[in-house]
Amino acid sequence: MRTDLLLHFLAGFLIATVATAFLPLWTGIVLATITGLGKELYDKFVRKQIFDYKDLVLTFGGGFTALWVDIVKL
Repeated sequence: MRTDLLLHFLAGFLIATVATAFLPLWTGIVLATITGLGKELYDKFVRKQIFDYKDLVLTFGGGFTALWVDIVKL
């Protein structure tokens, strides 16, 4: 369970980091959130599993952390 949450955080962080390398800062967190939401909706409707809000929050958190690190770096 903890590994899954860590992977969601890292995925959000990686998505936002790559996105902000090529696009404006705000797009990183938006793309991380959209990706996390899409993954949870896929789990719910296609794989017939639960919609896990913790996964979504951790994906957003990873994207937010990447955005914060990029702002502090400036």
